[in-house]
Amino acid sequence: PEVSNRSVDASSALLTQSAAQCKDLEAQVEKLRMDLSQSAAENLQTQAYGAADIELRLELESINKQLVDEALACTEVEKTMQREIRQVRQQLATAKQNSVEAR
Repeated sequence: PEVSNRSVDASSALLTQSAAQCKDLEAQVEKLRMDLSQSAAENLQTQAYGAADIELRLELESINKQLVDEALACTEVEKTMQREIRQVRQQLATAKQNSVEAR
């Protein structure tokens, strides 16, 4: 009887220890699930930010292209205006010269 009491006590102690370990493992699993869920949510947020970044980059590239196109157009207009100004100055100088010679 004494041996079987020790055996029962040992079994009971092992059972209690196993139950405690099981609860500890369950708590660890739950924490891991929560961490995984949080990590998944953060990954989704990162992906959303990445998609938004890509959209913004594409929009900026489009705006930059428009600005370059407008700058090139302005350069062409400026060149044309400078040509016209030179022509008008030349015409004015010729007109002044003709006026002086006519006197």
